[in-house]
Amino acid sequence: MDELNRVFKLIEESTEPVWICDAQHRVVFSNEAFNAMIERTSDEILGEMPSSFLAGERTSKAEVERIWQRTDEGTPFDFGLEAYRSSGEVFIFKSFAIPFVDGDSSVPYVVAICSEKSELDAPLMANVSPEFKKLIGDVLAMVQAS
Repeated sequence: MDELNRVFKLIEESTEPVWICDAQHRVVFSNEAFNAMIERTSDEILGEMPSSFLAGERTSKAEVERIWQRTDEGTPFDFGLEAYRSSGEVFIFKSFAIPFVDGDSSVPYVVAICSEKSELDAPLMANVSPEFKKLIGDVLAMVQAS
């Protein structure tokens, strides 16, 4: 999938936190900004489900389930979670998730572009960098072109 390789390169070079999951909801890629945000390395999270390293007592299980249901629907959406860094510190992040949809309508990958927030109900696009908005636009354009 040529578009996915272009997305990998774009994300790898981005200063915005981004991760990619496969159809089994396992991490196949994370950039340095995401790793710094969660205080883990790519080696620690590759092949893992995000709930195994982000979820904790305050993480909404209903929201996690909604995320995977929305992912499988194949349309872009945003979500927010109370998550945990490797140190145990609780933090809030919002993400814009962009599913890749194959010709057979399956979703082999989903790209999540993240922004750390101070409140769970803070709008995703409030106080984000121009680079964050551009990255979302670029990834959406690549997905729609595929």
